[in-house]
Amino acid sequence: MSKGKRSKADGRAKEARRRARTADSAPRRTGPASAPDPLAVATRVDAWQFLLNYLNYVRDGGFDVPLDQFAPQRLDETAEEAELRRDVARKTKEVQALVGDWAELCTEVAARPTLALNPAAMVAHVAEVGRGWLKTAGHVPARDEWIAGARLLLGVLCPFEHWFHATDVLDQAATMGIAPGEDAPAVAAAAAAKPEATLHAAAALVAWLYGQRSVVFDQTGAMRTLARKTHALAESLGAA
Repeated sequence: MSKGKRSKADGRAKEARRRARTADSAPRRTGPASAPDPLAVATRVDAWQFLLNYLNYVRDGGFDVPLDQFAPQRLDETAEEAELRRDVARKTKEVQALVGDWAELCTEVAARPTLALNPAAMVAHVAEVGRGWLKTAGHVPARDEWIAGARLLLGVLCPFEHWFHATDVLDQAATMGIAPGEDAPAVAAAAAAKPEATLHAAAALVAWLYGQRSVVFDQTGAMRTLARKTHALAESLGAA
């Protein structure tokens, strides 16, 4: 989703986010004629917009720096050379993120009321995208490699004040129930305690999957599908 389209979708969802601030105290209609809950729809829109920022970073070259540039000290280099190598790699990724403003856009989405009001659902909506890709692919990547890749993305897109807690979520909940058949009861508790960190952890896991051709072969198509679904939901909020 381009930044211009994202701005349009944000505008159409503005009223729904206003209603979300008082959704817990507002009376709800029941029965078959009830309209979709604005908070529920806005939560899904914001979750997918948050994830799209991670996906855009990967699409724009987030994996241009080979993973081995972050490896421990090699036999043919000094400790100082190893640290310099890793520092250059980190700075390269930081520059890539800043150029695309994807980290800033993640922060903007996370500041919306939906995350505070509905943290577990927002994390779940991000996770379900990755779960769908894995189901379609028919295989699950090696978990150690998957989590290591997610950590690299967190190092760039997750604000420093949330990074420690986000990596702790990965330590405690591994792939956060995204892998088929995996139960992750700790995720809901983590989302309630540290909502932004948990959302970043989920998005990083899903974005790493997006970067793997063995999981998402048609990356352009996958991005377009998610962007269109997000836009359609935002349109429905504007019409409600």
